Amino acid sequence: MPTATADLVVGRKHQRSAEPKAPCTKRHKTFWTPQVNQDGVTAHVARWLIRDGLPYNMITTPTFREFLAGTTGNPDVTVLSHQIYNDILDNSYESFRKYTKSLLLKEFNELHETPFITLEHDLCTNKAKNTIVGVSCEFIDHQWRPRKLALLTQVKSDGHDSEEVANLLDVELKQRYGLDVEKMARFTISDTASAARKVSNHLTPRCKPTVRCMRLIYVSATGLA
Repeated sequence: MPTATADLVVGRKHQRSAEPKAPCTKRHKTFWTPQVNQDGVTAHVARWLIRDGLPYNMITTPTFREFLAGTTGNPDVTVLSHQIYNDILDNSYESFRKYTKSLLLKEFNELHETPFITLEHDLCTNKAKNTIVGVSCEFIDHQWRPRKLALLTQVKSDGHDSEEVANLLDVELKQRYGLDVEKMARFTISDTASAARKVSNHLTPRCKPTVRCMRLIYVSATGLA
């Protein structure tokens, strides 16, 4: 037979169950928060464009800005301006120029000032009759590592006379990188176009590069150098 105390306890249980329950709130754990400020965004975007050789207008779209806002969590994030990007490009090139100048001089001294560079050059003319000259160099450093460096892209709007182009390359390479073509270049390589071949003839004397390369390899392998 139920007692008064038991009836009271049961009544309290029913009373508690009738009370409305508070809403269940869950704590959302944050696993990752972007740790990048505006300067960091500018640096990363500029580095991406430069290393992949992409044009600046790739980052001027509204969609790209939305992408930055979403990845950084900052709705007020801004894309680097054209002027800032140009300044970064200038600083990047200046660092490359100093590094290349130091590297070429070091390798030249390691070989006791023996010519060691192969210069590759080419030129093209656009519809406006402007000649664009491009130069790169290749060599094997003192640790036997093949190296290839892009050195110059120069616009020449006053024609493509072979002697003038050769003088332009000689002056620009010497001024920018301390590269004396006459003293440091072993070979020059160009396509079979007559204009390009004439430029090579003005830069270095004619030679048979295949025979010269085989001779250098033989001398190095036999230790006669």
